[in-house]
Amino acid sequence: MSVAKENPSQKNSLPVNRGVSVVSEAVCQEVMGRADAFTAVENVFSAMAKNTAYNFPVIREAIGHADALYGFKSGFDRDGMVLGLKSGGYWPGNVQKDLTNHQSTVILFDPDTGQLKSLVGGNYLTAVRTAA
Repeated sequence: MSVAKENPSQKNSLPVNRGVSVVSEAVCQEVMGRADAFTAVENVFSAMAKNTAYNFPVIREAIGHADALYGFKSGFDRDGMVLGLKSGGYWPGNVQKDLTNHQSTVILFDPDTGQLKSLVGGNYLTAVRTAA
């Protein structure tokens, strides 16, 4: 039985997408800094100004449980070839559970096929994007 050797240059990189990748909040914090967020926001605003990126209508509703608001924000960026949505909301009672009140997940799709590509922790990304 042979054992595959780990390539040291790949140790801290994201896994090769052979299906659906799951990217945790911790990984997001490791790979996305404030400068990266500023660049990403600038690129999307530029694409929106050129009408090559756009947002779909936002869905946001009170769910009638735990005083929570829940919704979806989605869009497509042709320049970056990014299709996805952020699903999340606000649960005011989470602080008593040692959780942040805002919870979200980013869901990315292949714009050529519609297939699911990634589930990405969205809490940190939302915070760093808002700061940008």
